[in-house]
Amino acid sequence: MTQERLWQVLDPSWADPRTLSALLCGSAAAVVLLKWLGRRQIQQKMEEARRTRDLALERMEKAARRFKQENPGTQTAHILSLTMVELAEKLKEGSLSPESVLYSYMGKALEVTREVNCVVDFIHGCEDQLQKLKKQKEKGLLYGIPVSIKDHINCKGHVSSGGMVKFLGQVKEEDSVVVQVLKSQGAIPFVKTNIPQTMINYDCSNLIFGQTLNPLNHQKSPGGSSGGEGALIAGGGSILGIGSDVAGSIRLPSSFCGLCGLKPTGNRISKLGVVSSITGMKSVTGMLGPMARDVDSLALCMKALLCEEMFRLDPTLPPLPFDEEVYTSSKPLRIGYYEGDGYFQPSPSMKRAVQQTRKLLQDAGHTLVPFAPPKIDYVVDELFTRGIFSDGAAHMVDCFKGDIVDPNLKSQYNTYRLPALLKKILAIILKPFYPRIARDLSALCGVGSAKNLWDQHGAVEIYRTEFIAKWRKLRLDVILCPALGPAFNHGYAGKLFAATSYTNLYNVLNFPAGVVPVSTVTRADEEELKHYRGHYGDPWDQRLKEAVEGAVGLPVAVQCVALPWQEELCLRFMKEVEMLVHDTKRNVWGGKEGLLLLPWFSFSLHPWRPEDHMMIQQQLRQLLPEREVEPSAALTLLCGSAAAVVVWKWLGKRQVQKRMEEARRTRDEGVKKMAKAVQQFREQVPSVQTDAILSLPLLELAERLREGSLSPRAVLYTYLEKALEVTQQTNCLRHFIPECEEQLQAIQRQREKGLLYGIPVSIKEHIGHKGHLSTCGLVQCLGTVVQEDSVLVKVLKRQGAIPFAMTNVPQSLFNYDCSNPIFGQTLNPFNHQKSPGGSSGGEGALVAGGGSILGIGSDIGGSIRLPSSFCGLCGLKPTAKRLSLSGVSGPVSGILAVPCALGPMARDVDSLALCMKALLCQEMFQLDPTVPPIPFDEEAYSSSAPLRIGYYDTDDYFPLPPCMRRAVRETRGGSTGSWAPGEHNHPTRCPQLYSSPLKSPCRNQLVPFSPPRVHYVMTELFLKTFFADGGRAWLDVFTGGIVDPSLKSQVNCCKIPRLGKKLLALILKPLFPRLADYLSALAGVRSVKEMWNHHHEIEAYRTEFIAWWRELQLDVVLCPVLGPAFTTGYPGKLLTAISSTMLYNVLNFPAGVVPVSTVTEADEEELKLYQGCCDDPWDRTLKQAVAGAVGLPVAVQCVALPWQEELCLRFMKEVETLSREKRAA
Repeated sequence: MTQERLWQVLDPSWADPRTLSALLCGSAAAVVLLKWLGRRQIQQKMEEARRTRDLALERMEKAARRFKQENPGTQTAHILSLTMVELAEKLKEGSLSPESVLYSYMGKALEVTREVNCVVDFIHGCEDQLQKLKKQKEKGLLYGIPVSIKDHINCKGHVSSGGMVKFLGQVKEEDSVVVQVLKSQGAIPFVKTNIPQTMINYDCSNLIFGQTLNPLNHQKSPGGSSGGEGALIAGGGSILGIGSDVAGSIRLPSSFCGLCGLKPTGNRISKLGVVSSITGMKSVTGMLGPMARDVDSLALCMKALLCEEMFRLDPTLPPLPFDEEVYTSSKPLRIGYYEGDGYFQPSPSMKRAVQQTRKLLQDAGHTLVPFAPPKIDYVVDELFTRGIFSDGAAHMVDCFKGDIVDPNLKSQYNTYRLPALLKKILAIILKPFYPRIARDLSALCGVGSAKNLWDQHGAVEIYRTEFIAKWRKLRLDVILCPALGPAFNHGYAGKLFAATSYTNLYNVLNFPAGVVPVSTVTRADEEELKHYRGHYGDPWDQRLKEAVEGAVGLPVAVQCVALPWQEELCLRFMKEVEMLVHDTKRNVWGGKEGLLLLPWFSFSLHPWRPEDHMMIQQQLRQLLPEREVEPSAALTLLCGSAAAVVVWKWLGKRQVQKRMEEARRTRDEGVKKMAKAVQQFREQVPSVQTDAILSLPLLELAERLREGSLSPRAVLYTYLEKALEVTQQTNCLRHFIPECEEQLQAIQRQREKGLLYGIPVSIKEHIGHKGHLSTCGLVQCLGTVVQEDSVLVKVLKRQGAIPFAMTNVPQSLFNYDCSNPIFGQTLNPFNHQKSPGGSSGGEGALVAGGGSILGIGSDIGGSIRLPSSFCGLCGLKPTAKRLSLSGVSGPVSGILAVPCALGPMARDVDSLALCMKALLCQEMFQLDPTVPPIPFDEEAYSSSAPLRIGYYDTDDYFPLPPCMRRAVRETRGGSTGSWAPGEHNHPTRCPQLYSSPLKSPCRNQLVPFSPPRVHYVMTELFLKTFFADGGRAWLDVFTGGIVDPSLKSQVNCCKIPRLGKKLLALILKPLFPRLADYLSALAGVRSVKEMWNHHHEIEAYRTEFIAWWRELQLDVVLCPVLGPAFTTGYPGKLLTAISSTMLYNVLNFPAGVVPVSTVTEADEEELKLYQGCCDDPWDRTLKQAVAGAVGLPVAVQCVALPWQEELCLRFMKEVETLSREKRAA
């Protein structure tokens, strides 16, 4: 019947085969036409870009010619022959004018680009920059120096194409930070240089601007992806260039073209305003760095860039200025070296370069130690390739949409676009013949899921720790190793993706690494190359041999490597190599950079045949004879199986319970032993003034211990006794650390007394202490004893502190209550019906109860600040990585988008400052070189300069109870007169704000501030970070199904299938939009590519937030913190109520909490009228959670920009002082 109706509707002529054929042909023609039109449109865009480039070069040529005509006496050859240091000196002293230098290099750059096609744009603003220089009173370090810029680094008024059509026409409205800093230092960016399409290649070709050639040999590649920079500098058309490096993209062009190039530690130089083809990828670190003809030029550039202007423009950078003393040091070095990495056999010239350089260094008095990078196959395949393509190369394939693939990239592109299943099948087929290529194909499949991506991130961290441990064991200063080279023949880079193993290792590790040319290819090298076989004898080895053939006379370089943040030491080592080589033989310049590529293989696959299936069936029948099965027997089997499953589950649960009981017994026995030790001490020393010791603030206690008026033993046992009392009331301790008595003996033998000499310190349970468990409140972690102290514990001990107790945490740490099934619920010492907060709740209860004077917690959503708020303490969450996380465990590792931070908790702000000052020492930087070596800035903490303070009392996502908003209003001066917007502080108050008197009245200004889009931050950025996998990784940690009651609502939400969450979100959206968004966020993301986009969104939000902060010219922000203390059991039902603290974890800003008041009867009355913002179940639950809190502490939150912990603490101190004055009054 349906067919009949269709025929009635359709014209009968449609059934005519000729009509159908015409329709089909017409459709095919339309598709072909659309494709042709699309391709034509792409070609037109490329032609337009080339015309624009040609016009820019014409303009550049006219300007250079005009200057030459007006100044015929300019000594161009002399200018071009000067080193950058000489040129900078002559420019500063005035013997050369910036005009003569700029136009000389413009003329030479035109000459070079006609020869090798390396310049893609003339930065016409350079002439305006030239005029500005004349008006500047101070001459920067790069005064008058012309600088070339890699294409994808933004320059105002110019396009950053990335070699891709999709970016054409997008004119940038603002300079990148690195360009702004260069200009502020007097440099003149004058051209942008060519790059390969997408920059995932270490050749230098794209279909917009064409192929760049090596100026030393036009049959060779200049390297990539900073190949345009390499060609221009090596050709003499620029004296300094800025490139980027994600796998060797500075070092490979430098090697290929005979230049010096430095890849710094990631985040040493700002990447703001840089276009990238891969955004949000965190497995491998990319960065910007300089390229030049000699090492001194690199050092001068780094010195100029690492200035206050850069740290101001991009506050996410650790403010580490250039260390001239390290660079100019002449101390002999202990140098590790290797001639091959075991993955790609070095070419003969590469190997010889290392051997000769090693001998020169040894003869110069340095110590050379053989070194082998561990597990290089694993690094290249699993950490680098699987990391950079963890989305299965989906992001990369998307880059080519609306574009035409460059021939040099086709082999890579064809491999990337293969379906993951086919890649896996090909990997299996190739494994017996070409195992290296098979592993690479397998790695290109990516990780497949959010959880696997986190595991991959965690694997990188583990490998980095292992590598550093090996480095430390050999007591190395630096490493000497090969750099890929000599320059490849054109077209080969795209077929040898994995040949970057020598450089990409240090992107994975995030170590600074530089390249120095040391020799040239000899005829003997070329002869030896004929016998090159490689390690595997596979197509890659054969291609590498073909790629480097015909390179006689071309430069050969070595690579110099240092530990993170030690760029100055790396440069010093590079300078040493350069000087030794120059002393023996003059060498040729050269350099280019490269990236990663894969070959395309074609295979003939045998189809699956039906007879194979029949044969397998026959074999199965022989193994399993056919017979009729009695229904009763089947039923018995089914029931037996069900019973077995039930018994198995019961046994598993019983085993879990036994392990928990054993853990509790061990804890109780430890408490008894410690109680006995305290009793013995009391009997031996009955005259100890316990109350007097416990009443002393940390600063005074530390002073008395150092001067000897109090003994460390008396202080330790006094706090042990008090801790026993507090834990009996609140259950805050997980166990005592009996080794504290050994530490007591150790510090008394030390000659030097550290800043925390004799101070008893409690530490959060998951911070590793040798010989003890770090359970995170989880059964699965019972029985795994920590083998070594965490770095933080080592530093505490080094500073004379005595870690004496480990405190309780909530199960899995992902809760701001403090309860787990093993050790139970911790109570608030001020009100046992209330929670102490979490996840550092054990610390909060112990310190607030007086059982510890200083505690170390961790914070990933407010886990230091919430317990501090609930328990009336001061707590600081520093910028992540300000304190070492090495040796700290967690239930789910590898979540990098919102990082964890360790920080102190104490009774006053001065205690936090003393703790930070003690921890930020050389010992920490030496034990964990991944931590930026920024010592505590005492001047910033004790400063009395007026502050410009932004403030808000609600974030409009979760309106806080009346008392918390009142706390902000009173602190900003609404009732006390301490501050008033735009007005001066009362002069009589100001001298009391700091430990040192102020010389002039404070002039703090208050500015209204509103954090943008907090709803978006909570749901899309924060929750999706931790539940990107739908919560599966988190659910996996609950061994045996044992879930603490306080977590059950969260666990049950996570257990809902993804589709169920989405459907519930749709249903709830009209009624309870906030709950609906929460459920939608818990559904997670669908792919790794989506996770990368999510990571990029966090970075974009951080940039937006900082821009707003800068626009208001703020120093700090005053805002609310969640409180007062919740009734136990409620935090697990209100995860999203932490929006006030979570925001600064997402932003990675330092933030601290200071108690300023207590809950009043008036607050309690006003709470009855509380409606929240949505009047949904969450608002009603929050109201119930905070009810009955009269007399409990109320706090405010103080925030500063990244790495400004000292300013944050200084602001906290001011708030603390004013609130104490108010209470005293």
